[in-house]
Amino acid sequence: MPEQPNGQNGSGGHSNGGPPPAPTHAPEPAARPQAQPPDDAKPTFGGRLSKFVDRIKPYRELLAVIVALSAAISGGISWAITYFATRADIAQLECKLLDQIEAKVGPVRTGVGMAQARWRRAQADHLLDQQSSENRNLIRSLLKEADELQAEQEKRDIDALKEFRTIVARCMTGSSKPAGSP
Repeated sequence: MPEQPNGQNGSGGHSNGGPPPAPTHAPEPAARPQAQPPDDAKPTFGGRLSKFVDRIKPYRELLAVIVALSAAISGGISWAITYFATRADIAQLECKLLDQIEAKVGPVRTGVGMAQARWRRAQADHLLDQQSSENRNLIRSLLKEADELQAEQEKRDIDALKEFRTIVARCMTGSSKPAGSP
């Protein structure tokens, strides 16, 4: 028999008449069709999330910078609003506290001056009881001092009240800080 090209004879077998040689690589299995979800089935949240993460992977660094900048800016704005609102609240609290202190200290300040005047008058009354001629000059002197102390105290009280009202009015309108503030 004449030989065929590729070393095969006409019978389709090997040149020695035997079965054809075994292939050198394994045959590929038939492709299995992948199960397609029905058209009415919705993708799961995990599936959607993984697709989203896969899509944004190249932009991770950029997204991190944007998130960091947004957090820093919003934090700075929040701090500024809180800081200045707190300062205004503290200034208003100082004004109210100043008002309360003056309400408590004013009568004490007035009482000190009036107590001095009362003491002078009490001394004068005591001397009047003694009725001596030399005491009369002392009595006049003590009564004069008591009247002067009382007038001086009333003037100081009026001046202090005017100054206090001016300070509180400026403080409440925010045009000036209360006394003692830096």
